[in-house]
Amino acid sequence: MSNAFIAILMITELIGATDNTNSILDLSAKPSHPHPYLMPPAEKQRLLKSINENEMVRKQFDKIKERADQGNFYDSALVFAIEGGEKYANITKNHLLRLVEYRSPRLDEDILAGGHREGNMDFYWDTLDIRAYDLIYPALTKEERHTIETFYRKLGNYWKESLSRWTTTPNLVFPIHYHSAVIGFCIDDKELIEWGLQDSGGKFGPSKGGLFPVLDSMLRDGAIWDEATIYAAVNVLQPMVQLAILYKLYYGKDLFSYESPKGGSIKKLIDGYIAITYPLERTGVGPGSFHIATYGDGSTESPYSAHHNTDSIYLINLPWVRGNDRYELTNTLEQAYYVSRDPKYAWFLSHSVEREPSFLYGEDIPFGSVDPPPAPSSIFPEAGIAMLRSDESPNYWTNGSIAVLQMMSRGYGHDHRDKMMIIMHAGGRLLYPDMNCIQYEPPSINWTASSVAHNTLVVDRGKTANAPFTYRHSFCPEIKFLATTASCYPGVIQTRVLALTSEYLFDAFWADSDLPHTYDWVLHAIGKLYLENPTLYKASSDLLQDYWWIENERSRETDETWQVNFVQKNGLAIRGMGRQTDEWFNDSSSVQVTMIGEPNTIVYGADGPSGGPPVDPVMNPEGNIPILLARRYSRQTVFAVVHEPYKQNPPNIDLVQKISESKDAYIAKIQAKNYTDWIAVSFGDQNGEPIHILIDEHDPKSVFVFRNYGYLRKEISSDGKTSRLIAKGNWIGFRLLVSELPDQNALIVNDEYVQYKKDGDYLVFGDISETPKAEKPIITEADLPLEVTKIDEPIRLAISDSRIVGLQLRNHSNDTQIPIIRIRLPKGINVEPSDNAVVNYSDESENWNNCTWALPSIAPNQISDVNFRLTTDDKIKRGLHIASIQITNKSLKSWTSKIAFPITIGTVLTEDNSFPTFGEYVIYAPKYIMRMSKRYGTSRFLRDNSNRPRYEANFWDRRPASATTPDALPRLRVEDKDILGWGIPANFLWPNTAPAVVTVGTNRSRITWTFEDDAIRIEPMALWSAEAPHEFIFPGDRFGWVTWGEKPKWISVVILEDSGDIKVLSEPKSDKQKIIASALMVPGYEDAICFAVDRPQMAQFNNSSISIAVLPGEPIWFGLSKPDEFEKWWRSRVSLKKDNGR
Repeated sequence: MSNAFIAILMITELIGATDNTNSILDLSAKPSHPHPYLMPPAEKQRLLKSINENEMVRKQFDKIKERADQGNFYDSALVFAIEGGEKYANITKNHLLRLVEYRSPRLDEDILAGGHREGNMDFYWDTLDIRAYDLIYPALTKEERHTIETFYRKLGNYWKESLSRWTTTPNLVFPIHYHSAVIGFCIDDKELIEWGLQDSGGKFGPSKGGLFPVLDSMLRDGAIWDEATIYAAVNVLQPMVQLAILYKLYYGKDLFSYESPKGGSIKKLIDGYIAITYPLERTGVGPGSFHIATYGDGSTESPYSAHHNTDSIYLINLPWVRGNDRYELTNTLEQAYYVSRDPKYAWFLSHSVEREPSFLYGEDIPFGSVDPPPAPSSIFPEAGIAMLRSDESPNYWTNGSIAVLQMMSRGYGHDHRDKMMIIMHAGGRLLYPDMNCIQYEPPSINWTASSVAHNTLVVDRGKTANAPFTYRHSFCPEIKFLATTASCYPGVIQTRVLALTSEYLFDAFWADSDLPHTYDWVLHAIGKLYLENPTLYKASSDLLQDYWWIENERSRETDETWQVNFVQKNGLAIRGMGRQTDEWFNDSSSVQVTMIGEPNTIVYGADGPSGGPPVDPVMNPEGNIPILLARRYSRQTVFAVVHEPYKQNPPNIDLVQKISESKDAYIAKIQAKNYTDWIAVSFGDQNGEPIHILIDEHDPKSVFVFRNYGYLRKEISSDGKTSRLIAKGNWIGFRLLVSELPDQNALIVNDEYVQYKKDGDYLVFGDISETPKAEKPIITEADLPLEVTKIDEPIRLAISDSRIVGLQLRNHSNDTQIPIIRIRLPKGINVEPSDNAVVNYSDESENWNNCTWALPSIAPNQISDVNFRLTTDDKIKRGLHIASIQITNKSLKSWTSKIAFPITIGTVLTEDNSFPTFGEYVIYAPKYIMRMSKRYGTSRFLRDNSNRPRYEANFWDRRPASATTPDALPRLRVEDKDILGWGIPANFLWPNTAPAVVTVGTNRSRITWTFEDDAIRIEPMALWSAEAPHEFIFPGDRFGWVTWGEKPKWISVVILEDSGDIKVLSEPKSDKQKIIASALMVPGYEDAICFAVDRPQMAQFNNSSISIAVLPGEPIWFGLSKPDEFEKWWRSRVSLKKDNGR
């Protein structure tokens, strides 16, 4: 049974018999009854019975009639459907006819213009108008029905046509499909029903399609929506549950529990949200609030944030002011219970004491009348998330136990650089959040979506990348073990091990690399940070250069085990501004963090941003979000941490200690007053299930032999004596100092009493006969009198390409040295020394070779050039490859430490955030280097294949406090207004690493930059850009091409004559003319600056400046080429067609 299927089973309870799949998918069947389709006779009788027998329902219906008498069109339709009455039908009819009359001209205008305009693109899901039509259908004349149905049928088809050419995110596309299906159900239009439910998504793929394709493509593990948590909660859940209800009313079939071929279902989606819900928070709103874990865009925010009003999402009892009830899933749960009768939905609804059951779907469920459901831990490997729960029984929901959500390393829609992150909830409070300081934060700020803003490991101040991962897990009542392994940074393997007990979380983060790195272990918490021995911490500013949005930084360097405490009281709430009562403000929750000491650890404590109001000692004492960071510089390290939540009583753990470690295994000891635990864990994939044998560093007679992981608890009675030992996991054997145990019946291994023996004061279990095997001798690394100069920029190569590389090797000894070089290269790259030396290739791993050859001797204290050619084949993978170089001498006794040798294949985007709030994307291409401002979405930096400047402003003109001119490479104007230029902040930038692509959002248009090997392609996106010419200006008048005295000169202008013939001019024949391509030569350079368009476009020449106007959907290229290769350069991009007069 697959792990994915296990995860699905954990959150799924089968309800009744499911309909035949083919029957569900058959949309050609006739409705099970005539109009009104949404009020079948049985449903009408159910409602009438409730009105007659239930006083609460009768009062609700009286209020509906009162609103209907006041002219509310939908309430009027509902009254008519239940009781009749021409007055009520007329109110609704007149509303619908006025609505059709008002909207029809605008709809016709949009259809004529090509569709997709937001005024008619109903992203959200108010379908009351068309539902009301169905309810009063019998009261309408044939002509009235025709008028109304014609409009709605036209509207539905308008959506179909628009979404065949244009799209947006899945959570916004799906409600449009939902709305279409509702129209189809109400007017009995099978084409609209079919499109709403079965649309394939066309060229945009199934995630942009109707219900059935979306269930397969967007529900990972059948249950987790493939975007950040809030998006489906806000835009998808209600439409999906409503579809299930309408499907039942129209066809009489169960769509709610239907499973798609890949196992997705509406029911599982709702259950997936329950699977990532925390225990009850005692907010004072009813019995308390059930908070759903959030990550990515729309994750935890200050409820008073000025940047975006997403807050958090709750199953029941939103504790914040109700500005938008879509952030509480009460309605979804109520409708899910109506359609399924699943008792777990009823249990949550019973806590919503403020809920007035809805007239159509609700019923009163008294608090305490339903039993709580179990709460299993879950792993969703397709989604790349896991939820560990220390208590998996029904008690979980109300006892404040520990819940830990881990992001693995898979990407998702609206995601952050949050890979390998944890979020922790304990004591009825969210302690470690995924803090969304600024929703859709501009990338130049470089905080909210960055890895440092998440509880993860940051390598070399960078950002975690999406990466394949493996995981190992074991869940039992005593401990939940999860080990996730991935490579989120080039050349670094990481494993995060979580071991959760009822008292604490053991968290071991292992990183391993051939090269030394700066590892920053980061933790954020809601509350106040209290440093142990605060006098040991000194004021510091180390973090400001890289992680600028912090203050009150303090640090210490230590090799010892250290502790801090986070204490949370108000927990983002402000008395009187939310719905929390004294029950919340008089409570608190805290966590003690203990990190096992390792040499050369620097510990930092500081205040980070919350995105909310400032700190106020009275109103907002916890206004900031403290950041805890531990830094080490090494190749391999383990950050071993114990997180112990506690409430009013002090922490119980008094010792956290490393017992032993090897290259890929670790044992820690956690000692408290009533127990002592040993946790043995392993790192990496553990392929082949290797055996680990570790000896206690503090007691060499204690031995631990295990595979994968092991957990051992010594229970201590109130008199201080050991009562028994409980072992879980993959123990092979152990010898442990336990003098008080009897000779038998005191050791339980994996739920069974087992035999053991006593060896003096030691207990011996299993087989400990194996001893650590001697490892194969390796050549050590040492300081040698040979040094390779550091390589600052990557070596840039294309696929099937070659480049000569030059290094410098220094001999800083008084003796002649005969060096040998070893380069670790990805397979697919070969090396050819300039002196034709023989290269010895050896497999370093499946994907890497070691390439070794001898170099000429170097005289004492001299520097020698080392030149060689790198050649790529057609199988090498695009992207950034971190190769490495080492040197030894002829003795081969030791090698120098490895230095990084970065290589880019194809176009690769990296980031340079060294200048706070003004970072740049750095694009390495085989023929150029470009830097793009993360603030402005354009450039003032272009270098050619030889790394020579072609367009480059000085430092302050490239990173100014305020721009003096909008000129850039390029500047963009639409309708005589600058929309892209220096000093004009972009709305957003969406980067892709390899191949390098950046989408820049402006106030008027979206511009896609696609970086090719020898050119940059820029295109205003069709249907997302202003419907007007876009004038790209290269490079502007003030900041121009780099020149060295002589002026640039146009050497070629390619035009298409009316006859269809190509003509090449040596210079522009006028200031303004239509061109296909042009080339500008700057004296002193080998490459011309080249431009091309895919059809003749109007260009204006002004000395060395050129501006070219294109329409949305039409690309423009600029790049570099040798003059004699210019024709090949532009012909590879231009499709030669006669100008069609546009």
